[in-house]
Amino acid sequence: MPRLTIQIKYLTLIAAAVLASSLVLSAYYYHALRNRMIAELSAKGRSMTTNLALNSEEGTLFSDTRHLSLLVSILTDDSDVIGAEIKAADENTLVSTATDMRLLNPAEGGLAEVEGETSYESGIRVRRYRILESDIQLLEFSAPIMTRRVARDREEIGLMFDGLTGAGQMGQEIQIGAVRVILSSARPFRELQEIQQNIIYITVAVALAGILLTIPLVRITVRPIRQLAEGTKRIAEGDLSQRVVATTRDEIGELADSFNQMAVDLEKYHEELKRHSRTLEERVRERTHELKEANDRLERVNAELRKAQAQLIQAGKMAAMGEFGAGVAHELNQPLAGIKGYAQLLLSMVDEDSPLRPRLVQIDKQASRMKEITQTMWNLARQSNFEYSFID
Repeated sequence: MPRLTIQIKYLTLIAAAVLASSLVLSAYYYHALRNRMIAELSAKGRSMTTNLALNSEEGTLFSDTRHLSLLVSILTDDSDVIGAEIKAADENTLVSTATDMRLLNPAEGGLAEVEGETSYESGIRVRRYRILESDIQLLEFSAPIMTRRVARDREEIGLMFDGLTGAGQMGQEIQIGAVRVILSSARPFRELQEIQQNIIYITVAVALAGILLTIPLVRITVRPIRQLAEGTKRIAEGDLSQRVVATTRDEIGELADSFNQMAVDLEKYHEELKRHSRTLEERVRERTHELKEANDRLERVNAELRKAQAQLIQAGKMAAMGEFGAGVAHELNQPLAGIKGYAQLLLSMVDEDSPLRPRLVQIDKQASRMKEITQTMWNLARQSNFEYSFID
């Protein structure tokens, strides 16, 4: 990976900052302009819809389609208007026109999707659509056509429409129909795209100008830093006599002075470190020798402790065996006494030439031998008193 110099980094950072600032300002201006165009289009649509609803009152009362068609044709002369419709109170369409009849119901025709709806106190309702796979918006404005029913003589024409308008209070406004006007943001968006292209050109020009103006400033700023970098490299290689000449009195000059002072301190500390290193090596050798001797002594002590531990374990085993033997001897003494007694009694009762006599004699001898063994086990289990004395 190639090494990036500080000059390239500075230039890249400043260029990125200038470009990012330009892009942010451009994006802000673009969105602000876009929102203003949408707001102007919305205000324009509400005004057209309101005027169309007011001017369509008479034509709707008399179902004068010629008059209503004239109003709609005047309205559709505007390039932003792509459709208009006037309906009577019974939902019967009186006049309807559009560049594409599917635009009168864009959601049902599969041309657009609904993004939102807003209602105003004046009775106007605005529904926003977005053309599929496009940023173009459609604004559908709808408003009621109202008329005021007043008391008239039976001969006047107003009462002929009493059945159509329905009963109401004297002087009450009633709805006799509705108008719909559909506006497209295609033209404002085309103008906005042209403005966006100009913004991009201006942004690129400003970024390039900023970069070109930054190059000499970066060079002036980086030159002392390069000298410091070279001095640091030589010190890292072991040349502690390296010094940097301060040519400015700003922060870079202060940094150069600090660098020179650091070099002096490093040279001093390096000499002290050598002395401490030699002293430390001597101490380490002495301590190593002492630790070795202590380790040898510890090994001998551990060997003696292991030997004593083995002896203690063996003594414990012997003591356990003695206690076990004492118990066994105690339990065997009484049966052995009985056997020996019966054997001696039988010996006194048989003749000298009896074939049983040798066997009885053998039983008596073996019983006596077993008694001696149990007596020995008993003696081993008993605690003995020893006398200790010094020996050479």
